[in-house]
Amino acid sequence: AAVRAVQTGRVAAVTYLGANFGYMVALQHGGNLVSIYVNLRQPLVDLGDTVQQGTVLGYLGGGTLTPPDVLQFYARRETSSGSPFVDPAPLLGW
Repeated sequence: AAVRAVQTGRVAAVTYLGANFGYMVALQHGGNLVSIYVNLRQPLVDLGDTVQQGTVLGYLGGGTLTPPDVLQFYARRETSSGSPFVDPAPLLGW
């Protein structure tokens, strides 16, 4: 399945996490928001790319510990006191 950007942003990281988790892509959005996508096969974006909402970042199935149809999706809002994770459901319209 295709993994798409939840909002317009800049690719802040593309990292291979190993055979267990596949690739991770992180996008920097406005308002100090970062969205993180894990369990990707070879990503289709590069560090520094600007992507629009809905852009395909890659496809699921990069890791062996996570089922091939499961996306590990995280969001965090960077603040002066750290980078706490936030509930990503509103980004998905839930």
